[in-house]
Amino acid sequence: MRVFQNSGVYAAYMRRLDILAVDARSFSDRLSIFLDRYGACHILNPVMESSPDTFFTNGDDEILQRYWAVENGLPAISDMEQILLSQIEHHRTEIFYNSDPMRYGNDFVRKLPGCVRKSIMWRAAPSGNTDFGAYDLIVCIFPTILEGYRRLGWRAEYFAPAHDPAMDSYAENRDRPIDVLCTDVRRIFAQCPVPLFSDASFMRRFRRRKLF
Repeated sequence: MRVFQNSGVYAAYMRRLDILAVDARSFSDRLSIFLDRYGACHILNPVMESSPDTFFTNGDDEILQRYWAVENGLPAISDMEQILLSQIEHHRTEIFYNSDPMRYGNDFVRKLPGCVRKSIMWRAAPSGNTDFGAYDLIVCIFPTILEGYRRLGWRAEYFAPAHDPAMDSYAENRDRPIDVLCTDVRRIFAQCPVPLFSDASFMRRFRRRKLF
């Protein structure tokens, strides 16, 4: 199965990426720098393992996308959406997995080439009145958000991010006095845009353990 993953880069990290990739001169150069660590828990395993059946890009990274365009015979000034569609067609994608559906939503999905069998998107945050109905499947980790999608008539399923492979060596260390360390948990929960749990039982258990 040929899988295409499209992701996005937060503006703050894009500035950092531009510094890290200052010497990059090709699509593969810049992409390899990005894939070194950032967002590793959201990158599909076949991408991390460099499977020949996968293709990964950041559809909002103009420098990265224009490298690909020029390398594949498209004008450097090509529209970002057109570059992404060309990448999908060139890859002969069967499964399109999109981590940036706010940028590439229903209108984009309806333009996907005929080789694409299924379109899947990740969205784990409130999205206002945005319509994602053109996607075959929506995935995320929050049950309340998933239920909201289902009420709108969209197919939605639970899907959890992985862990950064760089953490494997830490997990193998069994001789450690602390397994998990949390700091300022109240602020984390206060700033979360959606309820992480369906009831307050989790918070009650933490309060009983006098972590607050």
